[in-house]
Amino acid sequence: MTKAFEKLVLETQTSLHQLFLKKADKNPNSTVMIQSANIPWSWVAIHVAKMLIEYPTGLTNVVLLAMLEVQWEKAFLRKFKGFDSDFGTIQAVYDSISSETFLLEITVVDWEPIPAANTFRLTVTDDHIRQMDLMMHPKFTFWISNNNFFKNRKLRMICPPKANMPVQDANLPRRTRIALIPPTDLLLIMLTQSDKAFVEGHFTKIKDVHSLSDYNVWLKIIHVEEHKHEGKKKTDVYLADMSSDTLPVILTLFDEQTQLASIFRRNDYMGLYRPQYVNAGPQPMNPSGTVLYYSNDTVIFLMPESEAQAAGLAKTNLSSYIQSQGTVNSSNSTKKEILQRDEEGFIDCSNYIPRIYVSDLVHCMLNVTLLGKVVGLAKNNPFYKDGKRMDRYALRIADTTGTMDITLWEEAGHDSRKLRVGQYVLLEQLATSDIQLSDLQKVWYVNGSVICGTKVYNISTITSLLTSSSFRMPMPLWYAKESKSDHFQIEATIVGWKLHTFINRQKVTHDSNQSQDLDTIPTQCIVSAAHTMCLLPLSSRTLECEFCGYPVNNETIHVFRPRSSDASEDKGWIEWILDDGTSTCHAFGGEETLLNITAYNYSKLTQKTQIHMLNDLIGMSVLCSLTDTNSSGCYRIEQVAFVEPTLKECEDLLEKMSK
Repeated sequence: MTKAFEKLVLETQTSLHQLFLKKADKNPNSTVMIQSANIPWSWVAIHVAKMLIEYPTGLTNVVLLAMLEVQWEKAFLRKFKGFDSDFGTIQAVYDSISSETFLLEITVVDWEPIPAANTFRLTVTDDHIRQMDLMMHPKFTFWISNNNFFKNRKLRMICPPKANMPVQDANLPRRTRIALIPPTDLLLIMLTQSDKAFVEGHFTKIKDVHSLSDYNVWLKIIHVEEHKHEGKKKTDVYLADMSSDTLPVILTLFDEQTQLASIFRRNDYMGLYRPQYVNAGPQPMNPSGTVLYYSNDTVIFLMPESEAQAAGLAKTNLSSYIQSQGTVNSSNSTKKEILQRDEEGFIDCSNYIPRIYVSDLVHCMLNVTLLGKVVGLAKNNPFYKDGKRMDRYALRIADTTGTMDITLWEEAGHDSRKLRVGQYVLLEQLATSDIQLSDLQKVWYVNGSVICGTKVYNISTITSLLTSSSFRMPMPLWYAKESKSDHFQIEATIVGWKLHTFINRQKVTHDSNQSQDLDTIPTQCIVSAAHTMCLLPLSSRTLECEFCGYPVNNETIHVFRPRSSDASEDKGWIEWILDDGTSTCHAFGGEETLLNITAYNYSKLTQKTQIHMLNDLIGMSVLCSLTDTNSSGCYRIEQVAFVEPTLKECEDLLEKMSK
């Protein structure tokens, strides 16, 4: 299964690369089109996984490629513009009849003062040429009246609903034809490299601020974190000063202000004019104790990273500077890092083209995507801080280059609870910690959380890899055994079943080939109550799920028991005997799909009916993905699908029915 996924991702990445190169050939003067052909493996893997999960009944290569082409074109355009959210259009503002807001990037065309209100009315446009009028908040008056500073200036804003209902009639006065937007302070003024003198004249470093009334600082965005505080929406924007010896500060946004966070990108630069300053004292997540608030007097100027670097307004990458001075002993550097670190010492892997392997990991990496086999799982080990509990799950994954322990926090860990050892998993948006001292040794850790954007995709259980004839890669069973494949697909026939149970702690096997009294076969033991969150079986006396660390309450569901080494009287499981013509094997799992009945409903049937249902599956042809569980040649069925009959078989069946 994992080979099918790896092959599909690699082929899709290659096809998309060639597709966008052809587009670039049609626009030879566009360097942007050439850049668009460089598509990261991580982006392809994540979006292929999402598409396969969304279409469990199957896809074709052509459909998958077409959908990803559109998605990448859209994603690259946003990235090229330096903006990670979709822009709306002024036309959409005109068309809207509801109270919705729009995310806009607009250009100032003209303005006129409104003396009675001490403000201005701006005429703005966008890439689609449509114009609208914008009443400005009074706090922008100083900048608009400042020597044509706003001439052709780009603004990014959360546009509120229009205040009028424009009528398209050239004979009517302009004010009735043009949309009028009421004042809003959810607006950012964009800067370019040509604004270097402006930045140097109006903003300074934190350590050079002499009074709170002059708190106008030039800062770099290093992290954006969303959460709730006392029922309010809250976003903390972590900002680094230009001085390497100054601790980061936090800009806190509340409620409607949090909409501005969608405009902020890591590594972009922000000019903060007159924020509200509070020293809350050193905190674990804010050692400087400095918290800034977006007040009625605050104006935010934003400059994309590329513009800041071109203007010489970006921070110096200290690690690169030290290396360039020859002060680093190269013999101490045992591993070559895959990318250069930024000014804060981080490696941002979001645009790294090849696949990242375990052996590529070093400290202080962001946006890491890994594909590997789960070789170890640990139950929830909560972390308590200031009386607050944080769920913490650990898993160990392996790829061809090594193994790595990963800690998943809170919701990210909750997504991992249904993983099983032996399955292959795609982990998106991981981060590695800074180097820390542990037992006098330097170590670092790999973490995943919702804050990082971590998501978990169980590749082994993606049905579409099995149901899509274009993607599946079944192999002969004899070859899988000889090559010791740990995860593979086969097409086989169910030739029998075995029911395993324990009597006096001794395993007892009931075989489909044996003639037995159906009323004596203990089929009830193969169904168990399980915790809904992790699907692990529970005993009748269990009040708390041992793996999740939470009370079970009413969060239970009935499941067919997996293979177990626990010799309890009430435990048993079904093993299927599969034959593909080259070899046979035993496998457990897939009962609900094969029997076409839920575990709970199956448990309510009579024993005779249960056995008859098992016997009815003998001779059935199936496609399935198997995982080696290292249990005496017994495999776990991850996904199963029935083999579709051929045209000849359908014709023969119709012919028999007509007689």
